[in-house]
Amino acid sequence: MPKENTVARDYAERTIEKENVLSQFIADIRG
Repeated sequence: MPKENTVARDYAERTIEKENVLSQFIADIRG
Protein backbone atom coordinates (compact mmCIF):
# COMPACT_ATOMS: atom_id res chain seq x y z
CA MET A 1 0.00 0.00 0.00
CA PRO A 2 2.68 2.60 0.87
CA LYS A 3 4.35 1.90 -2.48
CA GLU A 4 1.10 2.59 -4.34
CA ASN A 5 0.65 5.81 -2.39
CA THR A 6 4.15 6.91 -3.37
CA VAL A 7 3.49 6.17 -7.03
CA ALA A 8 0.19 8.05 -6.89
CA ARG A 9 1.86 11.00 -5.19
CA ASP A 10 4.67 11.08 -7.75
CA TYR A 11 2.12 10.99 -10.56
CA ALA A 12 0.04 13.76 -8.97
CA GLU A 13 3.08 15.97 -8.44
CA ARG A 14 4.21 15.40 -12.01
CA THR A 15 0.75 16.24 -13.33
CA ILE A 16 0.55 19.42 -11.24
CA GLU A 17 4.03 20.40 -12.39
CA LYS A 18 3.06 19.84 -16.02
CA GLU A 19 -0.08 21.97 -15.61
CA ASN A 20 1.95 24.76 -14.00
CA VAL A 21 4.47 24.67 -16.84
CA LEU A 22 1.67 24.68 -19.40
CA SER A 23 -0.04 27.63 -17.70
CA GLN A 24 3.25 29.54 -17.62
CA PHE A 25 3.85 28.70 -21.28
CA ILE A 26 0.40 30.01 -22.27
CA ALA A 27 0.89 33.12 -20.16
CA ASP A 28 4.22 33.78 -21.88
CA ILE A 29 2.65 33.39 -25.32
CA ARG A 30 -0.17 35.79 -24.47
CA GLY A 31 2.33 38.27 -23.04
